[in-house]
This record gives sequence, structure tokens and C-alpha cells, in this order.
Amino acid sequence: MDITTTHNATCQISPHAQAFRAVLTGFVGSAMGGLTSGFYVALFSGWISWFATLHILLGGIELLLCPQRETQSFCQKLASCLPCCDSRDSSDDKTNALGWLGWSYSVIYSPVSQVLWVIGNLHSASAPLMLVQALSICTIALPLTIDPKVRYGDQFERDFLRRAFNLATAISTLILGVLSSVLLVFAAKGLHRDRFFIIIYVVVLVVWTFCGWMFRPSPTKVHSPKGLGILAGLAMGCFSGALIATPAFVIMQIAPTSPGLGLLDYIQCNGLAVWRRVVAVIP
Repeated sequence: MDITTTHNATCQISPHAQAFRAVLTGFVGSAMGGLTSGFYVALFSGWISWFATLHILLGGIELLLCPQRETQSFCQKLASCLPCCDSRDSSDDKTNALGWLGWSYSVIYSPVSQVLWVIGNLHSASAPLMLVQALSICTIALPLTIDPKVRYGDQFERDFLRRAFNLATAISTLILGVLSSVLLVFAAKGLHRDRFFIIIYVVVLVVWTFCGWMFRPSPTKVHSPKGLGILAGLAMGCFSGALIATPAFVIMQIAPTSPGLGLLDYIQCNGLAVWRRVVAVIP
């Protein structure tokens, strides 16, 4: 990633420092999902996240087609291909501040942050780094496909606000799914010599997606955590995040430290745009 800062100097992040963001994204995304959506969401996200891109795209489409529980009769018509919204949310579940934090992180902050990362790194990141970054993005979007927090939108009195809330969730889920897909495509181009690996990954991706739809947590297990449930969700989110972030950590360890600057030197580089500093560090 090259950013000209003066006529005679250039800020360039090293491949080693560039991979740090992918490690944080995988860990923080999973930990945030466990903290704000509970143990079962973190558990499910952990075992499916490495093959979750298609699952997220379908989840975003599902949210667009039937964003509210009131549309169950329409959703039932789609039951042959999608499990749909009547199994996604618990109507008697209360909302809390942690749930709003998780929704804001996944729906408002993350799409913007990940789009900026892709803009700044798509043509400079290595194929393995793009692969692990795509998998890390999945950890952020997966909780939205399991617990889209429709009940939070139901708190608004005006119907158009409820619809806007659900539409924002659906669009953000699709954006994260598309970003993951783009990174996987570019990673595949860089790994074109390993066609057998690509074919195996695609096959497992399809099978894993089908299994994911079949075994998503039931609505009785998806709720806003409270009490010890918060600690249990956070613990599972951190455990899953450590596993999810392992490939990115390995990539970071084997990546060269030159050419380019270390992370601290890079974010302190004179003239570097603020958004590039943020994208390099904050997941």
C-alpha cells in the first residue's frame, strides 16, 4: 500500500504490519458477536466462519425478502429454499445496550471500515492475506444472519423506522458478504496455480452453507445475553475468535517485515490520511 505524503517521501506499510488488521478483525468480530448475541451465536459462528461467505449472502437476501416477523405467511412460501424470518428472532426477548452495541458495530461501523480496507489494500495485499481477511469479515456478518435483532427495530413507534432498521441490517449483511466474495475472488486469482485447493474450497463452501442453514440455532437459543450469559458468550466468542484468527496470525508471522514500515511507524507517518491510519489498526 503506497501513499505519497510529500514530494520526496512515501509511506508504505510492510506486509507483516498489513496482516495485523486481519488478525484483529477475526478475533474482535467473533468476540463482539459472543458478547452481544450470546453463547450459541458465537458457537455457531465459530464452526462455520471459514466457509461462510455464501451463507452470509443468502442471509442478506433472506433479510431483504422477509425482514419482519409479521410477514410469516410470505416467508412460508420460501421455506423450500430459505428457513426465513420466523426462525430468526425471539419476539418475547428484551433488548439491551449490548445488543445495540453489537448491531451498531456490525451494521454501521464494520461495512464502512471494511470497504475502506478493501479500497486501500485490494491491489497490494497478498493472496493469502486477502483470503484470511475475507474469512475474518465473515465473523462480523454471521451474527446478523442468525440474530438480525428484529426486536430492536420493533421498539420504534413509526413503521418506516422499523422498516429502515431492518433494511439497514439487510444491506450491511449483503455488503459484508460481497466484500468477502470479492476478496475470495482476488485471492483465487493469486492462487491460480493451486486450482485443486480452490475447487475443494468451493465444494466445501456449498456443503457447509447447506449444513449451516439446517443447523442454525433455534429462536429459543438466540437472545440478548444477560448475567452469566454475557460472560459465557464472551468466552465462547474469544475462544472461537482465537481459532478464526489463527490463519491470519500465521500469515502475519511469515510475512516479511520489509519493504515498508512497521505498524507504529506507518500510522505516525507524516501526511498519511486519517482513514488509512484507522483502517490499518481498528477492525
